[in-house]
Amino acid sequence: MLSLAFRLEIARYTEYPVPLDGHLEEMAALIGPWFPPITLALFAAHHAQRGDVPATRAVLEQVVPQLPTLPRDVRWLPTVLATGHASALVGDSETARWCYGAIQPYATRYLVSMSGVWGSTSYFLGLLAEATDDIDGAVSHLDEAARLEAAIGAVVPQARTELACAELLVRRGSAGDLSAPSGSRPAPGAPPSSVR
Repeated sequence: MLSLAFRLEIARYTEYPVPLDGHLEEMAALIGPWFPPITLALFAAHHAQRGDVPATRAVLEQVVPQLPTLPRDVRWLPTVLATGHASALVGDSETARWCYGAIQPYATRYLVSMSGVWGSTSYFLGLLAEATDDIDGAVSHLDEAARLEAAIGAVVPQARTELACAELLVRRGSAGDLSAPSGSRPAPGAPPSSVR
């Protein structure tokens, strides 16, 4: 079974059905008028990945004020990561910066929650660094995430991370990002040349 996070990611590039489409209202009816912060964060990330900026911002307005006072329990990291991911996707650099600072100490950790394995926290740090215009930091975090994911054999998170890094390098378009001859630059997560 694929995790919710990866089903959403697959839906970005394929005709795979988006797992929450048509179900948010049903979930809202079950939960009632008060949504736990983790639910709001996941709804925001879902709307952001679907490109619904107004819905994302409306949900972020509800969850962001709660972030500083959230208890540091098992829901804290996924709540902050999902909120940060949503904020990065809609250009909310202030929230992205706060989330980056909050999760930076967990850079070498993997997020595993009830909805599945999300991958390395460094992946999300890369997205957040890009959202705050720290492109070099973003590339560094994404390279680290790919290395960590390769080390444990997490091929789906590694592929997602390497794709995000490649897309970032194309957007940056610096000398060397696009002009390096094929095979001259090792792929993110590849072992050092001394090990190959």
